[in-house]
Amino acid sequence: MLSRATTAIAYHGLRRTRSQSRALSGAVQQADEKVLYALGLRVAGNLRSELEPMFDTKELTVVGKAISDALAGQERTDYPYMLQSAAVQALMDERRQLVREGAAAAGRAFLAQAAAETGAIKTASGLVFRALVTGEGAQPTAAQKVTAHYTGKLADGTVFDSSVKRGTPATFPLNGVIKGWQEGLQMMKVGGRAVLTVPSDLAYGPQGTGPIPPA
Repeated sequence: MLSRATTAIAYHGLRRTRSQSRALSGAVQQADEKVLYALGLRVAGNLRSELEPMFDTKELTVVGKAISDALAGQERTDYPYMLQSAAVQALMDERRQLVREGAAAAGRAFLAQAAAETGAIKTASGLVFRALVTGEGAQPTAAQKVTAHYTGKLADGTVFDSSVKRGTPATFPLNGVIKGWQEGLQMMKVGGRAVLTVPSDLAYGPQGTGPIPPA
């Protein structure tokens, strides 16, 4: 069932454009091989980022074979479910749900670990706040703009954004950022430093955004 369903991904997406590709090939100069290879890497990278969390290496090999066959005009036609897009959608929905459940469990464990750190405070919303430097003076309100350096990391330590790396602090209205930041920055004073461990429901939730995966 898996190979039938995944084959349809490539089949539906490429079959409709092959006649257009043949017409185009006779009208333009052949592109540089290195540029074409780079294009392939970009397409593969986009697919990998979407599919790799949901499928193992063996399954991805089947998907890759289907894409290769479709590009070469050699699609298999002996799969009775090939044209049933509902089967593909059901498979993707099932795997996405498994990924979400796994991410949620990992997130709960990570938050519990952060809350156990010396000096950590877990608020009623679920945010974990740990001050590194207390700072002095006033605390910001949600209606104000703040200027701050930050480094954003995923639970596995991957840095997804950093004003520190760019060398320029960020200035933004506090009520225009995620809820976890709104709450955490209002707990800080000018000159303070802190670690905010933000649960997904105070960030981007099940949809994720950019390099931040859904949870």
